[in-house]
Parts: sequence; structure tokens; C-alpha cells
Amino acid sequence: RSRRLEGVLGPMCFEVNDTADDVLPTCCAWKSARDLELGRPDLFVAEANRNFFAELRSRGLLRASTLRAGGHLLAVWLGAVYQRRWSGWVFAFNPQPAFSRFSLGRQLLYPMLHESHRAGHAEFDFSIGMEFYKLNFATHVRPMGLAGSPPVAERASTAVKQLLRTSPWCYEKAKAVRQWLAHAPASLR
Repeated sequence: RSRRLEGVLGPMCFEVNDTADDVLPTCCAWKSARDLELGRPDLFVAEANRNFFAELRSRGLLRASTLRAGGHLLAVWLGAVYQRRWSGWVFAFNPQPAFSRFSLGRQLLYPMLHESHRAGHAEFDFSIGMEFYKLNFATHVRPMGLAGSPPVAERASTAVKQLLRTSPWCYEKAKAVRQWLAHAPASLR
């Protein structure tokens, strides 16, 4: 596909960290359009989110990897490298129908993986989401959990279930109460 793409547009140019002015606004526009098309929330409609990425970039914390050819920006990956881990947050590609047959995302991903390996990163993190393309490159999956303490109702439910599993006396009493409620008049339930 890359040879066919180069045959149409000319040589491809991969940039590990493209600082051109068109990268962030174009990436945000592509991602917004794609999310709306798929019925997902448009995170870039909020100016604060766009400003967040601009601020990361101004501080040198954002890595914007790109693929270009023939004067066209074809694909963008926004992320960061921290402690030898290259993490991706936003992956967007040119939505023009003429480009869809070239798998632009994959065309960008291959040189990124090569660069990550060359740089000696310990991990290339595709971030959250279970998109099929990630499974082609995965060596393992790290389950993610919720941050912070669970709500009180959830903690209480978990504690009661644990008590019922470990205390036969409590389990028998709970079973008797449940049976009584099932046969009790509706006014008492």
C-alpha cells in the first residue's frame, strides 16, 4: 500500500515530532469529524481540550508524529514519551475517500513502531480502547481499573457479598429474610 500511495502522491515523509502549524488544528478537525460520524462524543468541540494540547505542545511535552506525501497531511498521532514509554492519545487520518484504500493509520504506525524500537523504548502504549488494529501488535494487555475509591453503595455491596461468602450463619439468615420477603404481602415489601 505504501508503494501505491507513493505512486499516487510521491515520496512519503514521516516526522517523529512535527511542529508545523497545521498539525494540531487539522488533527482536531479530523478526530471531531470521525467521532461525530461514529456517534461518539466530540472531545475537541470544547476549546479547553484544544488549548490543553496546545499547552502541552508549547511546553515540549506533546509528540505529534505525522505522515505526509505530495503536500498532503495524511495522518497524525498525538501522544507523549515519558520514562521510555511512548503513549498515544489521539490518532487521526485524512478522511478524503481517495485515501481510504491506503490504510493511512497503518502507514504512520509502522515508522512509529520502528522509531520506538530504535529509541529503545520499554513500551509502545496504544492507550485505551479495543480497536482491532492494536491486537495485531500487542504482546500483552494491561487491564485498566477505575481511579479512586468506589462509591459507598458499591463498597457496601461488596462488603455484604464478602460477608455472605465467608459466614455461613449470615448467609442462612439472609436466605431466610429473602424467602420471607418473597412470600410477604406487597405492603410489607
